[in-house]
Amino acid sequence: MISISNDFLTATFSQKGAELQSLRRTADGHEYLWHGDAAFWGGHSPILFPATGRPWNETVRLAGEAWHMPKHGLVRARQWQVEAAGADEVTFVCTSTVADFALFPFSWQLRVTYRLVDRTLQAHMAVTNTGGTTLWFQVGGHPAIATDPWNEADGCGGYIGLEGQAAYFRLVGEQGCWLPEEHAVPTDADGLMPITPHTFDADALIFPEGQVQAVTVYNRARRAVARVASSAPVWLLWAPAGKCCPFVCAEPWYGLCDAVGFEGELPQRPYIQHAEAGETWHGGYEIACL
Repeated sequence: MISISNDFLTATFSQKGAELQSLRRTADGHEYLWHGDAAFWGGHSPILFPATGRPWNETVRLAGEAWHMPKHGLVRARQWQVEAAGADEVTFVCTSTVADFALFPFSWQLRVTYRLVDRTLQAHMAVTNTGGTTLWFQVGGHPAIATDPWNEADGCGGYIGLEGQAAYFRLVGEQGCWLPEEHAVPTDADGLMPITPHTFDADALIFPEGQVQAVTVYNRARRAVARVASSAPVWLLWAPAGKCCPFVCAEPWYGLCDAVGFEGELPQRPYIQHAEAGETWHGGYEIACL
């Protein structure tokens, strides 16, 4: 494990997936990130690349050829290299291999730099096209924010506040791919979305089209826990269905799973990103601990 720290926060990471494992208040050790209990969900904050969500039939296509691409891409279980590390900043790098061409027909390098600035953890993503043709990809974050204090019998795991113009959300259907129907955002008198055992009965809630700029997670006492902000055009909210969960994932995606039945090619995948030969694409998100 690798840790960075400042006067306010301490963040710990694994080289497996360059995944944030813990985000604690330095003074007293209070944890803001979900700790990964597999009884609910074993993840913490994976990086998704070069796919966000699931391609239809787990297949991507280009120029008449097809490749198998698993849900959320290739890098979550991979050992990343530490490129640079300091007291309050660390950069991880993951580089494509020859074996990757069996799954994704491009050469690439993905860097994620985590930096602590006061009470905020910044995650900067840089995708470099190391090949000679246009690189088509998606990339995203999946941070799980803990909603302590939590009581499973309470029936409400917390609340979600959305910044932007969140007019509707979509749901996923067959194979975890998105459906076109639009659903009204269920908010209470304070403009917050309650997190109940049934909020995610149909899996994630999808907010496309740049409707959301930031998500604030509140605990069941309506105290703000953390604010996740990003320029990503798509946000997903998710927690396991059917139970009162002590966390919620606020996921900024530069991409989206395919629509049900999609059989187009990579450039037509939803919210696809690209980099020309030798270019580097930049994006990311930040978590402000409140």
